Amino acid sequence: MDNELPHKITVKKECFLYENVNFVKEERRDFQKIGSQLEVIALIKDKNGRTRYKTKNGLFITAHFDFVE
Repeated sequence: MDNELPHKITVKKECFLYENVNFVKEERRDFQKIGSQLEVIALIKDKNGRTRYKTKNGLFITAHFDFVE
């Protein structure tokens, strides 16, 4: 992954946005389809060190390269 934060990401594999950086199942929100684009404002790590993007609307999505680019 690049060290520079992208301003927009594209979803490569269907996934959810979460209210919590630690991806609590009960806090799943918007379902994202392949090809969806999101504006991101930050790259944050969860309690286990996994990277998450914080979106402009305040929700979190994985930063894993299998899911987003």
